[in-house]
Amino acid sequence: MINLLRPGYTKLFRNRVYLICLIIVSLAPVLITLTNISGRNGNQAGPLNGICDTGLNIIWMAISFFVSVFIGKEYDEKTVRNKIIAGHSRAAIYFSDLIVVLSGALLMQLACFVTGTTVSVPIFGMYDEPLISFIISEISAACIITFYTTLVMMISTVISSKIYAQSVSMVLVMIIAMAGTIIFESVSKNGFSPEQIAAISAAGTENMKAFIFKYEPQSQAMIVLSGGAADFLPEILFTNIVSSAVFTLAGALIFRKKDLN
Repeated sequence: MINLLRPGYTKLFRNRVYLICLIIVSLAPVLITLTNISGRNGNQAGPLNGICDTGLNIIWMAISFFVSVFIGKEYDEKTVRNKIIAGHSRAAIYFSDLIVVLSGALLMQLACFVTGTTVSVPIFGMYDEPLISFIISEISAACIITFYTTLVMMISTVISSKIYAQSVSMVLVMIIAMAGTIIFESVSKNGFSPEQIAAISAAGTENMKAFIFKYEPQSQAMIVLSGGAADFLPEILFTNIVSSAVFTLAGALIFRKKDLN
């Protein structure tokens, strides 16, 4: 596995698409900070809690681009076939690639934290949210990022062509992102009051809008950005862990039977 991971990381950090996506996502908190500098008045002064998670607004797009390009290039250049000829098992190849691209996606989130903290804290002050809330938000963000990464990884395994995989991935994750954003804005248009959170949490499957709000990954990303991750942590963990496991298993099984000639 180490012999697969080392060249995998080398290729990742030499991949121009990934580097561009990393820069774009890491700049998201900078733009939010600049917007707050021009839009706040004296009564609104205070730390920008959650600024380090603003990359969740666009990270789904970055993942759909760089994962499909990275995996598609492996097929286009016959790298996967050469790894099998060299004696590596298909399971080791698939999971090493998954580890590499997932690490790359999580690094984007880390870059958001670094740039957001570096830019916003000197201007607005240190975050004042409880440490446990911050930890829950970051765990939730990591779960959502894993969902998107494993989904695009599976698609890129089914569709070997880099161009087609990128197109299909982009369309699918865009639908997920748009649907989640629309539902979130519709349900939470009056804000996150304790009463509203209790009502949403109590809503069952008979309230389809509330159900989608709680279990749709991009809606969950918006919940994290709104500071409500702690109130919906069970739903966030369940949705993304189960979905990621299913996508990973499906992708590995497809790759096991895939014709690489």
